[in-house]
Amino acid sequence: MSADSTRALNLLWARLRARLFSTAVSPLRNALNCVVLWLLVLTTVAVFGYLVLSQAAAHCWQGFFSLALLSGVCQSAVIGYLFTARNLPAYARGAITLVLLMSNLWLILFIFSLRACV
Repeated sequence: MSADSTRALNLLWARLRARLFSTAVSPLRNALNCVVLWLLVLTTVAVFGYLVLSQAAAHCWQGFFSLALLSGVCQSAVIGYLFTARNLPAYARGAITLVLLMSNLWLILFIFSLRACV
């Protein structure tokens, strides 16, 4: 490797490290991100609750709904932490957001896999 390519890689690594470990986040972006995540969580749990309460064939899913409700409360607490944390690095903020999105995806897939009560 030449000295120029090594210098370029070091500069690239320094920029990437500065971006990943940055704790600066725009208050507006932070608020919008948290509101969108919270609406996603609330909508997922609310739709499942509506399904359980309105369908006669879904009466046996009430236990699953209480677990989904508990999951929604826990996710809301994590979203509240994301909103109030000011010293959270960008990679951690992105990883927490990804975990929240994946947990909602798995909850939605679980809901679609349930069969009607007999």
